Parts: sequence; structure tokens; C-alpha cells
Amino acid sequence: MSETEPTVRMIKATEGTGVRDTSTQLVNYATLTQVKTGLEEIALHFGHTDEDNALSGQGFAKIYLSVPHAKRLLVVLQSSISDYEKIFGEIIADPTQRITAEGRQFVTIEEPNGSEDATQS
Repeated sequence: MSETEPTVRMIKATEGTGVRDTSTQLVNYATLTQVKTGLEEIALHFGHTDEDNALSGQGFAKIYLSVPHAKRLLVVLQSSISDYEKIFGEIIADPTQRITAEGRQFVTIEEPNGSEDATQS
């Protein structure tokens, strides 16, 4: 193991431990996430994208994590995504790459340089 790779110990939760659901718990679905890093913490900002602009939106929650806890969360998320892909196949993160040929007639894809995708009609 190299010096840059973290050593992570997985600890199995026992009965009565972990996060408990409450009737006042906020449950929401985020379509926009922003990550900000400070010296001692990482802030995760969650929100909903605007209908007319997928790069901006209205925030509804901020979660602050210590940097070591964020690193442990990263390991768990990587493991969960790896397990998911073993079962369901590779996740294609770029939504423009998931659009079928038939679906392209209904969308306009703007390229990073500002021009539109040549496949559009």
C-alpha cells in the first residue's frame, strides 16, 4: 500500500447503533450538489436545479463533514458504486452519453465551446 492510500477499517454496526429515522427527518432528492472544501471541513450543498438552467438552482440542505469523515464517506461511496456496477453495469455519468438516438430528437445538447451538437435536427 502506498503512502497516499488510506487505511480504512470497516466496523460492523451492532444492533441499536447507527442512524435512526425520525418523523421530523428531512427527506429530499437532490439534482444539484456543490462541494466546498475548507481547512478543517468539507461542506456539501444539496439542491434542485432550475428548469431553465441545470447548473444553478435552489438549495435545501447543507451538510458539513470533518475531512477525515469525508474521506471515510468517499471509501463507502466508491464501494457502493462498485457493487452497483457489478450488478447493473457501468454507470455513465455524462447524461448526454445516455440519450438514445431516438431521444436526441427531443433535446439540444450544447457543447463546451458553445456550439450545438451536430446530431441535432
